Amino acid sequence: MWQIFTDGSKSEQGVGSGVAIFTGKVLTEQLKFKQDDRCTNNQAEQLAIVKALEAIETQQVKQNEHRTAVIYTDSRITLDAIRSAKSHNHLVEEIRKRAVTLYKRNWTIEFKWVKAHAGIYGNEIADRLAKEATQNYYVTYSRTPKSAIKTDTRKESIRKWRSQWEKTTKGAITKEFFPSVESRLAVNLNLSPNVTTIMTGHGNIRSYLHLLKIIESPECPSNTVYKQQTT
Repeated sequence: MWQIFTDGSKSEQGVGSGVAIFTGKVLTEQLKFKQDDRCTNNQAEQLAIVKALEAIETQQVKQNEHRTAVIYTDSRITLDAIRSAKSHNHLVEEIRKRAVTLYKRNWTIEFKWVKAHAGIYGNEIADRLAKEATQNYYVTYSRTPKSAIKTDTRKESIRKWRSQWEKTTKGAITKEFFPSVESRLAVNLNLSPNVTTIMTGHGNIRSYLHLLKIIESPECPSNTVYKQQTT
């Protein structure tokens, strides 16, 4: 029987996957794979399982030999994704396809959860390999997740917004409220016509209507002022 421990790691050093393969109780193979820095920890965990299944496919076994492999992971999210009919991301689908292929070759593949950092020998090795993989030169997997694309797009949008905000000579009133893009992003505003008018100086107010030459004077009529003071 094969026991295979898998793990993924994402840190400032990068993203990596580790696989420790035991034949019986003997450690027979150690694998590590570097991923693109924008990949997620879940992708690292899932790639480790894909590579574990690839390794099983290459095992030389006798025709009548019992073919059982237990794949251990400390990622409950990955196990839940494999079992969920709603999960169809690339690596999860790859795990399913390879498991089915091995099943057709008379392999019994089991997926089991193992507690992380609990002193389990195989898991500790896989964890070390995943961390070491971040230093590999060759990137094995570079499929960027949608979340990373969204993050990059948002960062680029903010960068352009900041550049335009710093260069423009307009919006003087608004800049008194928000001198920088970051100061605007830090505030959760429920925008309304009144709020917009206050922060821009644009709207159905006399100063703005006068600027557009719609009315003759920016000042309130004296009788209006009088009424406001006496109410």
